[in-house]
Amino acid sequence: MKQIPLLALASVLGASALPAQDWGRPSVVRDSVPGTIAQAEAEGGRYPRSAEKPSYGIWFDTVAHVGTSDRRCVEVGAADIARSGDMFAGNFVPAARTPRTREAKFWLQPTHRPQPGVPITFVLRATRLDTVSAGWVRESEPFGLHVAPPAAVADPIGLWLPSAGVWMLIATAGEDWGCFVVNW
Repeated sequence: MKQIPLLALASVLGASALPAQDWGRPSVVRDSVPGTIAQAEAEGGRYPRSAEKPSYGIWFDTVAHVGTSDRRCVEVGAADIARSGDMFAGNFVPAARTPRTREAKFWLQPTHRPQPGVPITFVLRATRLDTVSAGWVRESEPFGLHVAPPAAVADPIGLWLPSAGVWMLIATAGEDWGCFVVNW
């Protein structure tokens, strides 16, 4: 039985006493974690696209962020909020300051709003770009975040990365895809 609701709740409450294996897991072959930016962007090009018009909150049109609506990997740098393809993500500055012994907490916002009450799974795959290493995978199911428009459907997510370095984070939710490069 998955402990996903507990993980999601821990992310919201700021709990970090969970064992490292509950913050994510090493990738396996079936996860198909791209090892390079070029591989990730090729995957983004093949990933299914929603026929629906994006329906994220207008707040995202007014707040400063880096990135693009193209399905490209975005170098986050010192920015706190970024957009890549169909996904916004934020809280990068505090997440970058998180000690390696704790999970880094940030949020994901797909640009296509799920229907109220329809479950959607956020999947976050991570791989180091500055050295050869195994990937890392985190799956999270939203917990009461499916609300009717115009409210946002951002999902807080915690991720423990086993080492400091340059990481590529590939996020998917339904037919939404995004890729963020961070130096954590």
